[in-house]
Amino acid sequence: MGKQLQLEVNHFPMKLAIKEIHQYTIEVGAPWKREYAKKDKPLYDKVFQEYVKLCDKLPFKASAFAFNGKNVFYSTKKIEGDIPDVSDIEVRDEDERPLKFTVKNVKCTNTLQVTEEMNKFYEMGRKAFPRTEIGFPLDCLTALDVILQQTVRLYDTKFRTIGRNFFPIKGQVLDLGFGKEVWFGTFTSVRPYGWKDRQILLTLNADVANQPATVRAHFTETIDGQKPYLQRVLERRNQQNIDLRNLEYRDFKTLEEDLKMLKIRYVSPDGNKRDYRINGLTRAANVEKISDETMTVEQFFRNKYSTVLKYPNLPCLWVGARDKSIYVPMEFCTMLPQQMPRSKKLNDQATANMIKGTAVKPHERRKRIIDGMKESTNFYKNDEHAKEFGISLDSKMLQVTGRLLNPPTIQYDQGKTCNINAASPGAWRTRDQRYVEGQKIQKWAIMDLSNLRERDYDNLLGTFKSVGSKVGLTVGAEPKYVGSVNFYRWRNNFDTEFEALVREKPDIIMIILPNKDGQLYDHIKFLGDNKHFVATQCVQQRTLFRNGAVNAQSIENIFLKMNSKLGGINHTLTRTSRPKLFDSPIMIMGADVSHADPASKGTKPSLAAVVGSFNPDACSTKYLTEIRIQEAGQNEEIIQDMEDITYKLLKGFYDKTKGKKPQKIIMFRDGVSEGQFLKVLAKELVAMSNACARLEPDYKPQITYIVVQKRHHTRFFATDNNKYERNGNVLAGTVVDQGINHPFEGDFFLVSHEGIQGTSRPTHYYTLWDDNDLNADEIENLTYYLCHLYARCNRSVSYPAPTYYAHLAADRARKHHNDMLTRGEHNIKRKIEQPANMNLMYFV
Repeated sequence: MGKQLQLEVNHFPMKLAIKEIHQYTIEVGAPWKREYAKKDKPLYDKVFQEYVKLCDKLPFKASAFAFNGKNVFYSTKKIEGDIPDVSDIEVRDEDERPLKFTVKNVKCTNTLQVTEEMNKFYEMGRKAFPRTEIGFPLDCLTALDVILQQTVRLYDTKFRTIGRNFFPIKGQVLDLGFGKEVWFGTFTSVRPYGWKDRQILLTLNADVANQPATVRAHFTETIDGQKPYLQRVLERRNQQNIDLRNLEYRDFKTLEEDLKMLKIRYVSPDGNKRDYRINGLTRAANVEKISDETMTVEQFFRNKYSTVLKYPNLPCLWVGARDKSIYVPMEFCTMLPQQMPRSKKLNDQATANMIKGTAVKPHERRKRIIDGMKESTNFYKNDEHAKEFGISLDSKMLQVTGRLLNPPTIQYDQGKTCNINAASPGAWRTRDQRYVEGQKIQKWAIMDLSNLRERDYDNLLGTFKSVGSKVGLTVGAEPKYVGSVNFYRWRNNFDTEFEALVREKPDIIMIILPNKDGQLYDHIKFLGDNKHFVATQCVQQRTLFRNGAVNAQSIENIFLKMNSKLGGINHTLTRTSRPKLFDSPIMIMGADVSHADPASKGTKPSLAAVVGSFNPDACSTKYLTEIRIQEAGQNEEIIQDMEDITYKLLKGFYDKTKGKKPQKIIMFRDGVSEGQFLKVLAKELVAMSNACARLEPDYKPQITYIVVQKRHHTRFFATDNNKYERNGNVLAGTVVDQGINHPFEGDFFLVSHEGIQGTSRPTHYYTLWDDNDLNADEIENLTYYLCHLYARCNRSVSYPAPTYYAHLAADRARKHHNDMLTRGEHNIKRKIEQPANMNLMYFV
């Protein structure tokens, strides 16, 4: 279905001459008691290289071995007999200190028949691997990834390697400000998909890689034109330089957040150099005292080195082992270039700079990938490891045939329709169309924390009424206005003022903020969603006004959200556009799990959100929502309480439709990695079936379970004219289900949105279960059409609306949890999981 398209995809054909690879496990005994950490990988690599030289049982050249940096290595050679342990392997760490390791218990645990395994996968799919939870030849792919990365990681000093990414040390960088930059490099991953009668069993997926990092800069001095690191971190708008001798309290907090966990080079006044990791900041050098000494850090440097500190008022860096008190003045330190730790976030401005600077148009992205692969293929031709293991790569992108799906027709009030331009799909313009179900605001309130001028406020109300009349959200009453002269004073008594408004039972409360304030936003949403069950709409002042006048387009966008929160329906699909599935009662579900950020791992739980439509034809934007807190410390994707969640959604459907039950259930499940497919399916599908039986013993609706994947590196490039003129992205509705997909496993790529910035990322869908016996066209069209039913905009979005709503609901639950945790609230689990006793779409 749909016209054919010619595309290139950033997958490069791979050939494998060798038939088998031997896999060995290895134990590296380190001179410390703690568990292995990722930072140990470079040391373990050195240990392994020395081990290969020292072990008499390994009389082979180094290229015959590929080590994963931890506990497994691969070889083209089968080593017969017992492999002896080797002790006292000495290597030096990054500070040139000698360390001794032991290698023991080396065993051949598997012989990977790569070609045979790949053939089995193509012939039988996941059924070929019934004894694994993964369902595809992961061991083979992992081995090939390790082999291809081996030379770059161990022997080539021109690159930094981070996971599957490698970055030229002297390559291009992008300055983000605030002492941060972006490294540009290449990502590679072996993929198990091909087509063309198995002439291509494997491909190498190559893409651009962008890594935020710290710049190399002295902390306090300008060197070679490079501003001091402290000046960069503390840079403020309209202020050229910060006086480092007169910092404010907020500066100390900013520095502490920025510097913790980063690596620096300390050069003492006598020229000795040492690299350290920062644990935190101490008091100023003229106050902080040396451990077991009576003198301050400032006095210590004066006495030992005859050095007078230039910045005695700056805090010292606490570095080295955490059980020691090593304090060094910042003026002797240089920030080293390094990747940003996962637990550290760029500030908002640096993040915006990174998004803008790395979002390149398709032709530029394609050029960067091709240039990177030319370098790589030339590299691999001469790479001893690739030669030894018989791996060769094509330098040209794979060409595939896609199809362009027809967009649906959008319906508004009184049957009025809006056609989407097939030559430029992805968005539609409304003129005289009004919401399908527009709500009426009878009573509402505005909390003005931005101190609007009276004239601006009057103009704003006038625009609210005119826009509301146009789109179908009737603003029938003057809001109660509560203003504030001092925004920061409001933060102290906000709850009192908010609760006073709640007592008047408004339909919705709008809060106008002077700027972005995440902590206050989280608290507002807790008050509205969890405590008082009243709809809230936060908006920044700059969103409402442009060039001194009210921005009517922004008001229209805000009203899309407000109408949904009040229980309305903005738009739907025309009868002729609705899939045949919708002819009988159906429930569309979306599910997602929000994990805590790395810095909070172990202290904050994962949060699961599941939504389910409750109108029989599923063609509105109304969904019921269930939230669950997962077990503490559990970071996998399985939703533990799926049975009770599904039961309550089915019960809600039954109650809302006055006794109907869905005959079909379609689940769009977000966030599941390939390695968890069968595990998640086995647990959650059984739970959903059990929920149906709970509702009624003989109730067995047909269930289709589809996984939605966004975190991948596949990109498509149009080779014909089926692309947007403005940026060259492939058109919304582009679907690919052959060439880089399994022949019959039911996976497909779909670009369902117009890529405005950068290169469009397709979404990868896997049909893991299908009682409804849908063919490829039916599943692909259903998915594409659901991308047009997102309530917040008049655009098709990058994945189906129910999945988007589950993501929004999980994110909102995270905000509720953060707010309650910050304030020491009790019974957090009960409050988050309680049924939302308010209008349904609170999270939009």
